Amino acid sequence: MKNFGLLLSAMLLASTAGTVAWAGTVLYSAPVMKQTGEGLTCVALNVGKTPHNLQVDVIEVFSNTVLDSELDQPSPGGIVSASGDGTDGTYCRFTTDGSKHDIRASAMVQNLVTGATLSVVPALPQ
Repeated sequence: MKNFGLLLSAMLLASTAGTVAWAGTVLYSAPVMKQTGEGLTCVALNVGKTPHNLQVDVIEVFSNTVLDSELDQPSPGGIVSASGDGTDGTYCRFTTDGSKHDIRASAMVQNLVTGATLSVVPALPQ
């Protein structure tokens, strides 16, 4: 029974550490207000020399609701993106296990019909 408690504690610690241990750098875009027919795409590019965990979240401003979230470990030059079209304004959150020098990220307002990019907002460290 003593070993079971130790095993359970180790599993709990491992599952908790796995979700937050790599959250080293967080970048945010400015809030974006868009019009009907437009959506927000959040894109993160790994410009580091090694693969990095990247999580991209699209968040509605006033409700703080995560509209979309994507997680991947792209190689150098790889991207991770997420999209959403919240009604109350939206922003992007980018989380990586690398430094702010290993990632370039932006929020792009796009026309939902044509896919045309209407504006780009760079993300900055917290």
